[in-house]
Amino acid sequence: MAVATIVLGFAVLGLAKDQIAEKYYVWKLKSGDLRERADAAAGLKEMGPKAVPALLNTIAEDFDPDSPRVWCGNCKSASRWYLASRALEGMGKAAIPALREALQDQDPGVRHFAADALKKIQGE
Repeated sequence: MAVATIVLGFAVLGLAKDQIAEKYYVWKLKSGDLRERADAAAGLKEMGPKAVPALLNTIAEDFDPDSPRVWCGNCKSASRWYLASRALEGMGKAAIPALREALQDQDPGVRHFAADALKKIQGE
């Protein structure tokens, strides 16, 4: 019921299907449930390069190197930024144009993670 309400709400706002899906997945990345976060990251990965800006923003918003939640060993795989970065890497070379564009973003965090993703994808 909640998912249908959210999707309908986005549709009323006049958002396109891809925009609705993107906003839904980004919202689910904030879930308290690891499985929902992992499913959301997989959904964004399947969207391909058009989801790159949303993934980079998610990483930049959530990244805090001093946070024990992020850096507590095995739990890092549960964090939003980790799942989003894995989704970016999984897109492979198809994400490169969008990542290069993100290097010009005003947010230094977005620029940093775009550069990092580019290095990983290009095997540097």
